[in-house]
Amino acid sequence: MEIACFPVGPRNPLKSGMLRSFVRLASGMVQKRFKIYLMTWEIRLRMVRAQELLILHGVPQSVIGELVGYRSEFAFLGAFKRFSGVTQGESRKRR
Repeated sequence: MEIACFPVGPRNPLKSGMLRSFVRLASGMVQKRFKIYLMTWEIRLRMVRAQELLILHGVPQSVIGELVGYRSEFAFLGAFKRFSGVTQGESRKRR
């Protein structure tokens, strides 16, 4: 699986260091250049990928968290709801 040109999966989760390496800028420079904190950018990438996996590919929610780099399913479910404003089940029904 790929997200923003990064190979992502259970053995290779998306991490901030990968983003810094990709853009070849220090965290502070990324923040100044793009007006976004690196962690916020990372979470946004993870959640967009999670929505894609959920809606377009029908991946079970129990698997998505691990695929986008979360160690805990519950941490992922909370982050997903904060990002999208709805639970994964509600998001799937809306599409």
